[in-house]
Amino acid sequence: MQKLISNVIQVERERIELQIDSLISTTLKNELITFTSGEAQLKLSHLWQSAKSFSANELAKELRVHEYIFPKIKEVGDIIKALMLSPKNQQHFSSMIDYYKSKIKRVNQSQKLLYLLCYFQQRSESNLERIADGFIYHLRKLKEKANDYAKDMAFKDWQKAAANVDKAADILHLFVDDGIDYALPFGKVKSRANKMLNTHDIESVYFYLKKQKRSVDEYAWEFYDQKKEFLTHTLRPLFLCLSFEPTTKTQALADQLHTMEEELKINGEIQTVDKRIIPKKQKSYLLDDDKLNPLRLEWHFYLQIPSKLNGRLYIKNVMKHRSLQDDWISDHMDD
Repeated sequence: MQKLISNVIQVERERIELQIDSLISTTLKNELITFTSGEAQLKLSHLWQSAKSFSANELAKELRVHEYIFPKIKEVGDIIKALMLSPKNQQHFSSMIDYYKSKIKRVNQSQKLLYLLCYFQQRSESNLERIADGFIYHLRKLKEKANDYAKDMAFKDWQKAAANVDKAADILHLFVDDGIDYALPFGKVKSRANKMLNTHDIESVYFYLKKQKRSVDEYAWEFYDQKKEFLTHTLRPLFLCLSFEPTTKTQALADQLHTMEEELKINGEIQTVDKRIIPKKQKSYLLDDDKLNPLRLEWHFYLQIPSKLNGRLYIKNVMKHRSLQDDWISDHMDD
């Protein structure tokens, strides 16, 4: 029985080695060998340094790994699929990298390539999961903060408007002031009014007197406008690592996200928008006389993603195409 098992293992190992040798490109083969020699642009130790939290610095580790692995992962995946390895075998061969660590360079080349191929496949999956987790986590946190900011600012603005009513009376007096010549340009009268109250405060008093309030959405967008650096330096790089798979209900959104991804990579901003998928009440904040506000539109489409990850939109290659449920995300928030 021992001989039989040993023979089967040996035959299977030889099959795998021959297949890898026939399937792997010279470029990928050389890169994997260079990787284990420690001369590649990414060290093996960097692959072990997975993100321990969702902070920008920790997620930067995953972005670095993604940048290195992603160009190779299609060929790696094709080879793994052709080898017909079971998931458990893939996990076992992948674990050999952790077992040998820096000593992997001493392993014979055929085995080394097998271990690395499986490790890259496994690491790519965990890499995408962490990037997706971080992206969704930050969007949900920012949305909470934007709502809190908007409510707080709306309340303060209402209070300030009430306190400025007496100044508004002085502005009204300008219209009956006999000392103002009728020939005086309106711009100069307006300038006098602005010395008493700035335009924003005058508008707030106007709403107060009409017993109206500014839209909470207006303050929410004010909050997002202040987070431009976080959008471009943290959220955008995470988004550009992800691909989305729609259902019939989210096809238009998925198409927009794909177009957005291509335009952000090439131009650094959104240039094409399907206006049909923008809610009517948001159009005034995102479009100005049909002119696009690229940064706000980028925020808008990012913010649509978390609420759709409930069986209507999927992140490809994350959790085997299952949707990211609220309870699963929350389990990772304190990691």
